[in-house]
Amino acid sequence: MIHFEDLKLAKGIAKRNEKMFNHFFDFYFPRLYRFSLIRLDGDKELTKDIVQETLFLAIKNIKQYRGEASLMSWLCQINRSQISLYFRKNNIKQTVRVSDFPEVQEIFDNITSEINDHPDKKYETSKLNEIISSTLDNLPNGYGDLLELKYLDKLSVTQIAEDLNISETAVQSKLARAREAFKTVVTRILGEHTQHFLNPQESS
Repeated sequence: MIHFEDLKLAKGIAKRNEKMFNHFFDFYFPRLYRFSLIRLDGDKELTKDIVQETLFLAIKNIKQYRGEASLMSWLCQINRSQISLYFRKNNIKQTVRVSDFPEVQEIFDNITSEINDHPDKKYETSKLNEIISSTLDNLPNGYGDLLELKYLDKLSVTQIAEDLNISETAVQSKLARAREAFKTVVTRILGEHTQHFLNPQESS
């Protein structure tokens, strides 16, 4: 699916069309700001700086946008990279919480209940949180960004449709595929590497 309107905007920016350039900033700055704020612990000044860096980097590389994903999804990928870069430079650990994603809460509960049946073993939820972060970063087709908009940012389908410039039906369809992809990956990882979630000292 090609996002022709987004591609048209990107081409206009590449041609230095002032009207399209202004629309780009006016439309996407507040959306990326909202997307970033929750990931930066509510630090408004830092969020503003990261979003500005994201938009300037996007403009610099706008010719690389091919319209295969929505422009918002493309910008979110750049934004996530900038946030991750900031965390790495400042030696900050970046994770999300399993409780933010009800689609894997049942998986989490099942595994922890099994492990908790053994009092000499301790489940490290931080490791699962790391897996969730990694999974979101690596899901294809913008699924990770879509799930974050839904579950971290708590946006409605209508709001997501507006942000991504697609129909609500398309959002619902993509969310269903994204949830399934997310559950599949997390379930596989947990099934293959359950031992990694046990505290080595407790399980030895």
